[in-house]
Amino acid sequence: MDQQVRDWVEQVGLWAEHAGLPRSTGRVLGWLLACDPPEASAADLAEGLAASTGSVSQATRQLVAAGLVEKVAVAGDRRTYYRVPPEALVGLLEAEVPRIVAMRELGQDGLAALDVAADDPRGARLRAWTDVAGFFERQWPALIERWRQEQ
Repeated sequence: MDQQVRDWVEQVGLWAEHAGLPRSTGRVLGWLLACDPPEASAADLAEGLAASTGSVSQATRQLVAAGLVEKVAVAGDRRTYYRVPPEALVGLLEAEVPRIVAMRELGQDGLAALDVAADDPRGARLRAWTDVAGFFERQWPALIERWRQEQ
């Protein structure tokens, strides 16, 4: 890979770190998004990223568990290969729906627990929380479906 692509792979690593993942996990994801052919073995990843096999192993396990990467077989080769499936990001976004529902439910539970007057600032904060989460709970699945229809 040329230096510009390698720099971009590092940026994906920084993005992952900002999202709470190890930087190495983001670097592996970036490499798999940019590599040609579209799949790479753990050894390929370790060599290409100048990373330890342990960090590559941990990163691929995390990415497979998140649905962002899948394991694939290559005919005539006994090694396991990894690639980013076409709908990986959509799957990640779909997985957010239960978390959004949980945020709305937490807000509703907080309102019930506080049992405060309508003009109480604590109730206003929790109503805002609940309203935002409820909006995204209703809209998120529709956006994903709209994207699929446009494809």
